[in-house]
Amino acid sequence: MQANNMSKNDINLEITHKIGLVISTGGKIEKLLRELGASGEGLAELIESVNEKTRPEVKDNLHTLRKIRNQVAHEPDRIIERDLDYFLSISDPTIKQLEYLLEAFCDKPKEPVNLSGLKPVITYRSRKKIISTEKTPP
Repeated sequence: MQANNMSKNDINLEITHKIGLVISTGGKIEKLLRELGASGEGLAELIESVNEKTRPEVKDNLHTLRKIRNQVAHEPDRIIERDLDYFLSISDPTIKQLEYLLEAFCDKPKEPVNLSGLKPVITYRSRKKIISTEKTPP
């Protein structure tokens, strides 16, 4: 949508929606970091405490996301929309990396799965045997 075709109210609603996504995504990142064993107060300490588990580019993205989230949360009068857009563009791949690390490094209990009608399929990923299930073809 072009900005010149949008009313000021539409633009404000879009920015408000993006701000909400930034805040909620920041919470999701904090939760994932804690599940990875991170400790500390605030995102900066959490990110640094899992330093050995993350690649440098993931750590850099996490710090960028942290800075933008902090600006949104603590300095709402200084929000720049392109920062919100950048946050949203790098947050999904960064979250996927954290989820992958969580799967690779943590043996947390999985939710029970109904295995009736399913055939186990064994795959290998990074020295960890993972059993997934797929429906058997008719």
